[in-house]
Amino acid sequence: MVDSIKMLSAANAYRDAVTRQVDASTAMPLDLTQKAGAASPSFSDLVGKTIDDAMAVANKAEVTGTQAMMNKVSLDDLAVAVSNAELTLKAIVALRDRVVSAYQDIMKMPI
Repeated sequence: MVDSIKMLSAANAYRDAVTRQVDASTAMPLDLTQKAGAASPSFSDLVGKTIDDAMAVANKAEVTGTQAMMNKVSLDDLAVAVSNAELTLKAIVALRDRVVSAYQDIMKMPI
C-alpha cells in the first residue's frame, strides 16, 4: 500500500513537472519539419544541434543539483532534471551506436 502511494505521488509529480512551462532554451525538441522554401539542414547541423541540446539539459541538471543541495529547489524538480539528463544521455549513446554501426556497415561494402 505504501509503495503504491509513493508510486502515485511520483507519477503525479512527474506529470506536474512535464506540464509546467519549461525554459525554451534547454528543453525544446529538435524540429525536423520542413517549411516551404526552407533549405534542408545538413546532417552535421542536426547532430550539432542535438549535442548542444543535450549539453544544455546536462548543464540544467547540474545547476538543479547544486540548487537542491542549497535547498533552493524541490526534490521533485531535482528528480525531473536528473531523469531528463539520463534520458538525453541514453539518446545520445543510442545515436552514437547507430552512427558507428552505419560506418562499420559502409566499411564492409565491397568497392
